Amino acid sequence: MDRILQAAEAPKELTLAAKASAIRRISPIRVFRGQTSAKIRGHWCTLTLMKIETRAVHAGRKPEGGSRDVVPAIHLSTTFHKADDGTLPGGYLYGRPNNPNRESLEHALASLEEGAAALAFSSGSAATLAVFQSLSPGDHVIAAEDAYYGTPILLRTVMANWGLKHTLVNMQDLAAVEHAIG
Repeated sequence: MDRILQAAEAPKELTLAAKASAIRRISPIRVFRGQTSAKIRGHWCTLTLMKIETRAVHAGRKPEGGSRDVVPAIHLSTTFHKADDGTLPGGYLYGRPNNPNRESLEHALASLEEGAAALAFSSGSAATLAVFQSLSPGDHVIAAEDAYYGTPILLRTVMANWGLKHTLVNMQDLAAVEHAIG
């Protein structure tokens, strides 16, 4: 654990006392291209030897504006302030497409999964539809015949109009799966 924190402007090797001091001063934490970073003494530093338990506690959290809360607040608001000039000072307009809680969750999931980004949906059907809509008309989906009831309905109705083809298969029957793949 000789090199916990790294950044171009920050010292590459820190003593134990300096590490403890630096970690106490962590300001915002961000995930960029799958790397978790923290702003320490004014410099963005990559947190390289952080265990998953530590990332689970800290990822996706940033101190709140005026209160500087350590634990993010639960935002129950559905609409957010819009400035007179039309800008969004807090970055949010309406709670359904994005909000501080979902953004925090997505940053935390991206960090825990070591991914570049993560998306959170309000339901499994919404996530399924988003995956289907990422496909092109004419693509072929092979889905389990015992999938959630709404999935075949999406495939037969909405996605058929999209031009997406599908086959429902007993996924325990390897021959049926191979036949569907063609």
